[in-house]
Amino acid sequence: MTIVKVQQGILLAGAVALGVLAWRSTRDTNEFEDHSVALDSREAKVALAMLKQLAQSTNHIEACLCPKANPMVRRQVLQRAIQMRQAKEIKLKKAAWRRSYLSVDVACPAAKDPGATLHFYLVKNDQGELKLIGAP
Repeated sequence: MTIVKVQQGILLAGAVALGVLAWRSTRDTNEFEDHSVALDSREAKVALAMLKQLAQSTNHIEACLCPKANPMVRRQVLQRAIQMRQAKEIKLKKAAWRRSYLSVDVACPAAKDPGATLHFYLVKNDQGELKLIGAP
């Protein structure tokens, strides 16, 4: 009878261990946490190229914006593009996925503000292309 109890104890301990592992694995992959993106990744390079294109000419705003972007976002992006045009250089500082949004910080030092950093949100459209959705 003791061998049966030992086997049941081992099975119970194994079940508890599997439950703890399952709980930990779902906890480690929290969809609400930020997921950093390497600055040399394809997504980061595409975002930086888009922002540099906007800094060269505001004529590219419509091509860079998500169709869902409201008029206020269009105005903010226009203001940021003008700020970037005054910069000595435009350099990506940080990029991270926040849920379905790619959040990027761009350093764009200018004579008036040498520590200027701008922030943008991008989203993938139905074709998988990154488009601007916000500029807080």
